Amino acid sequence: MRTLDFYESTAVNLIRTIEQTQERVERQRQERSDAVEHALVDFAGAYKELFIQAADDAATDANVLVNVLFSLSTQISTAKAQAQKEQQRLDDLAEWEQRQPLWDAFTAGGASAGLNPFVAHGVPIVDRWMNKPSETPITPPTITANFEPRGRIRTSGGSSEDTSSARPNLLRGFVATSQSCNRILDEELSTLQSAWSAFRTTCSWVTVDSFTLLNGFADYLVECETDAQWIYYIADAFEVAGGVGLLDSVLNGMAASALVPAMSDPQLLKRLDQEQLAKLFESSPALANQLHLIDPVTINEWWHGLTPGDSGQQNTVVHALPQIFGNLEGIPYAARATAVGGCAPGDIFALQDEERQRRADREVIPGADKYKVGAVGGCAPGDSLELMQVENDRAEQREIIPGDSYFPNHPPEDTEADEGDADIQPSEQID
Repeated sequence: MRTLDFYESTAVNLIRTIEQTQERVERQRQERSDAVEHALVDFAGAYKELFIQAADDAATDANVLVNVLFSLSTQISTAKAQAQKEQQRLDDLAEWEQRQPLWDAFTAGGASAGLNPFVAHGVPIVDRWMNKPSETPITPPTITANFEPRGRIRTSGGSSEDTSSARPNLLRGFVATSQSCNRILDEELSTLQSAWSAFRTTCSWVTVDSFTLLNGFADYLVECETDAQWIYYIADAFEVAGGVGLLDSVLNGMAASALVPAMSDPQLLKRLDQEQLAKLFESSPALANQLHLIDPVTINEWWHGLTPGDSGQQNTVVHALPQIFGNLEGIPYAARATAVGGCAPGDIFALQDEERQRRADREVIPGADKYKVGAVGGCAPGDSLELMQVENDRAEQREIIPGDSYFPNHPPEDTEADEGDADIQPSEQID
């Protein structure tokens, strides 16, 4: 009898994933450490000290991350054991309630009523049925897993006359190792996110108090990638200088170009299922532009990988930043309308301008000539659209996100930029 919302297979998979991630983080920490030692040969000056400090911070973060992962694994194991006890209690109580009427009938009728129905192999088991199992539920365990990486200092604050020197090829060796480690851990983070999502979906009996591990893990990778990008620029500067020392003020100028948060498209999309969206885009406004440059097909696949519903991830991202997601091509039409409906009127006008500009500038999506747009029910605002693939004389219904945005409070004005779309009728081919 399964009455408890806790599935051991999902919990076991999460524990296995956590342990694997923990092992990989430890291994990558050692590889980074070896690369740092190699890069320090002939490295001198303030930038050497900055590099050492950044490497120490990365190593400390890795150790903290490993400890948090170990703690999470232990908590999940404990929750699994508690869930087994609670399930056993529920099963015993259900069985007792089912057999108790038989026991009452037997005791009321006396021995002449027949054989004791609660005798197994001639041994009475009266105590088991006279003692009702506990009706007090086991309190679900609460899981906490918090992690936040350290910030790095990557520019020198010393005298403008101070110099640093290094061997560019050795610095590039560190960059190569670091980027390789980052790619491996990025895959681990993706696997961990999937395992955690499955656990939360199927094991909701467990409560979660505070959980910043996944966000912190992603931030840690961003810091590590920025370290690699930073040293890459510094190595270039030393190479141009021909191996001689460079003024730290010159290196500070080079470093500034490298300190934009280094986040790939997949890393950015992974961050978007979390609850720190406003903080993320506030810290780096350029990420909003990067998001709009991602292929709409990729955006659509990402969107459908989020959990739906009022308390789901889709609802979180739409309401967190409606100004961004209201005009993001790749997100379903209805969700974009919901986002825009939550904007202030001034924001809506700004969104209209942004949409028109993107539509005027964007490139034709490869393969678009294979599709036709068909309207459902006359294509009133809020209706769904269907994409009909015309190939080999048969159509396959698929979802599409229309190029036009829906602004319920202020419909877009007719402009020259919109005239090309105004003539498109249902079932006409997209150019």
